[in-house]
Amino acid sequence: MTTLVTEKPVPLRKKNARKIRPATILASGWLIIVVIATLLAPVLAPQGADVQSLSAQLQGTTGKHLLGTDELGRDLLVRLLYGAQPTLLAVVIVVVITIGLGGIAGLIAGYLRGRLDGAVSAVFDVLQSVPPVLISLVVFAIFPYNLFVVIAATSVFLSPFIYRVIRGATLSLGGELYVTSARATGLSHPAIIWRHLTPRLAGLIRVQASMIAAVAITTEVGLGFLGLDVAPPNASWGGLLADGTQYLAPDPWMIFPPLIAIALTIVSFGTLGEVAQKTAKIRRRLRSRLSSAPARLRTQLQESTEPLLTEDPQSLGAANLLQTAQDVLLSVRGLTVRTRGDNSVALVDDVNFDLLRGEVLGIVGESGAGKSVIVRSLMRASNSTLVEGHAHLDGTDLVTATEQVMATMRGRRIAYIGQDPLSALDPLFRIGNQLIEAVRNHRTMSKQDAYKEGLRLLDAVKIPSPEDVMRKYSFEISGGQAQRVAIALALAGDPDLLIADEPTTALDVTIQMEVLGLLKDLQRERALSIILVTHDWGVVADMCDRVLTVYAGEIVEAGSIRNVFRHPAHPYTAALRAADPHLQTQGSRLMVIPGRMPAAMERPDGCRFADRCPLAIEICRTHPALMTISERPDAEPHASRCFRASDVEEIEEVPAHV
Repeated sequence: MTTLVTEKPVPLRKKNARKIRPATILASGWLIIVVIATLLAPVLAPQGADVQSLSAQLQGTTGKHLLGTDELGRDLLVRLLYGAQPTLLAVVIVVVITIGLGGIAGLIAGYLRGRLDGAVSAVFDVLQSVPPVLISLVVFAIFPYNLFVVIAATSVFLSPFIYRVIRGATLSLGGELYVTSARATGLSHPAIIWRHLTPRLAGLIRVQASMIAAVAITTEVGLGFLGLDVAPPNASWGGLLADGTQYLAPDPWMIFPPLIAIALTIVSFGTLGEVAQKTAKIRRRLRSRLSSAPARLRTQLQESTEPLLTEDPQSLGAANLLQTAQDVLLSVRGLTVRTRGDNSVALVDDVNFDLLRGEVLGIVGESGAGKSVIVRSLMRASNSTLVEGHAHLDGTDLVTATEQVMATMRGRRIAYIGQDPLSALDPLFRIGNQLIEAVRNHRTMSKQDAYKEGLRLLDAVKIPSPEDVMRKYSFEISGGQAQRVAIALALAGDPDLLIADEPTTALDVTIQMEVLGLLKDLQRERALSIILVTHDWGVVADMCDRVLTVYAGEIVEAGSIRNVFRHPAHPYTAALRAADPHLQTQGSRLMVIPGRMPAAMERPDGCRFADRCPLAIEICRTHPALMTISERPDAEPHASRCFRASDVEEIEEVPAHV
């Protein structure tokens, strides 16, 4: 009997808790005062900003005029209050348009990438090449003293600066596993952008909004200084500054009130921007700590367990490879995945295989062989690669289908479980919210019914106390529980095909056994077809009906578990089996495969394994081998890409049986 002990979550220390600095208080206080005073200007000074008193020209500070008067005897304090109105209006216009236009365009282009990204970036390159001041002068000539139009037009040409920042951040976030997982569950592009990307960019957007607000003040003041904002005798901070410069000799004080107000406001926005930037950094560090917290919450083994491989491969049932059209759920032909760009490189090429209904198909190979590239291309969840060929899932070609069709397939017909469940789960949302979102995305039901369905899914994946788990965040549960939640998310749409991409890599051996056992139970109960990507031959033997061996972007062997284990037909498969740590004897030297796998741009014309193969002959280095069916009369159909397939079992260091 195995007893598992789960550690209590260790609370994170609050040494990074933010202390409000005096500068932040002063900056916030000043901006609040400016906004309130500006809005209440008609109440505080109902006489307006144009009341003149020729007997009080160019007076300094008095009890009646706290900041003095200008050349026409007008009260400078009152004119400052009314003059702030066009400045604050300019701030609102610039922030809304630059964030709205540049921010949204950056999100969409950075997320979708491809040709759309190139086209949108080209447009913003053109906008960035035009000086905003020049646009202000042109627009003012057409719409004189129309501040809204002038500032709005100028804002369009300021938006490329926001676009570049948001696009760059989105490009980085778009590669995160939780985004790929969200697409794999069938969420639409707008839902992913709004729910999973925008919250993470909120801190960056606040920083940019503060900075662009300071730029807006500078722009409006500059226009006012040139007399291009409001018609005289209306007040503006730029206009007051221009008036002050004309009377520096007789009354130098006149320039100081607007100058101080402008400087304090710009510095205040800059201070808040700096605070927002530091806050964003603290949150990123905190999120990083939270994402590593489950390492302290992982279950610990108290008693020993049985080895993972408990059955002889000879006793495992092999799938009947004589498929009929009714048996085949997925048929892949000529699948090729290339990188985008001028120097396109084939990551995997000419992949062909069938998957039967209710079958578990294993894909094995070294890291970098192309296993994950193959299965992820079936989801079409990445915008960074081009997929060619055909992959028919019950008559629907996953390669040529439109994005609208794929949105209905992901999660409903085909689902994906990644390597790291904690990265696939969004740490900003409770697990319950993510399950409810996935369920409602695939089925029409109320939020309450979706909550009940989420509980049922957690119960189906054997999570104890599902109500408690629904209320938790991903960093509050163990790695094993997180993988079960990921499986529940994948099952939310009741798919026919489940892709498990090394689902136990990040888990300890005990939790691996539990997760694999869960997958076997779900496969039997739901008649699921499963594609299982793994490095572990024990997992292959325990879980799979058939297995594909992948090397350097191509399938080199395909057959039933019985055949591949007892009669490997490719030297690479035999070498992988020989290097399996489970087969090593104590005190002996660990078997390794010499050399390294060729990179995608360095693949030879002949056999890609030739430089590492003990059986290689001249033809192997000059001509690529084709997939051929084994001629062994007593064996089931067994395909291999090798000229010397019949000689593989003669390699001394490779065991002939398990």
